[in-house]
Amino acid sequence: MTFNLEEARQFHGHLGPWLVVGLRMGEAALERLQARKYFGVHVRVECPPRPPQSCLVDGLQLSTGATCGKSNLELIAASQVRVVVRNKDTDETVEFRLVAGLPERLAAWLKAEGDEAAARQVAQIPPSELFVMDFSAKS
Repeated sequence: MTFNLEEARQFHGHLGPWLVVGLRMGEAALERLQARKYFGVHVRVECPPRPPQSCLVDGLQLSTGATCGKSNLELIAASQVRVVVRNKDTDETVEFRLVAGLPERLAAWLKAEGDEAAARQVAQIPPSELFVMDFSAKS
């Protein structure tokens, strides 16, 4: 885990599990794609356009360095979460989909334990319990 939860809290305003899901996705994408942070990626996020799920966008911004201002972060309102990160140098992509039942699991953690405890749980569990990653090399 290379992301800093305190930095994430300061950026987002509080710690929450969806923020950490975004951090984990972004970190996994940069590693898998061997992409340059900030200018070497394009991130397309499809998600519900409201918290708590939309909080993953802030985690993706912080971990990948992609932003709306640089036009390398694209947000699309959707009913389900889907994230596609493209290495701008190689055109390779990685697609993320949530593991079945994750939204309900996070909602239960939020209700039972609160934002910060739920966020810390998400930071500790294996990525395979959060999302499925599909890699696509340039054809």
